[in-house]
Amino acid sequence: MAVKMCHINRSSADDISKFSGIRERDAQKLIDYRDSHGPFKDWNEIDDVPGFGDVKLNKLKSECDLD
Repeated sequence: MAVKMCHINRSSADDISKFSGIRERDAQKLIDYRDSHGPFKDWNEIDDVPGFGDVKLNKLKSECDLD
């Protein structure tokens, strides 16, 4: 299993963007949501972040973890 370099619940928007390939402004939406609602406990919670659908979610899952 490959080591994932991006940790959704700990990384900055810049790091999430760099390792997942999504735009930084979209990564910032994750950070804003995380700051308002607490750490993500499940990938399904990312569906609640505006602008995140299957394509972006799959990019995140392939390069990041929820740690």
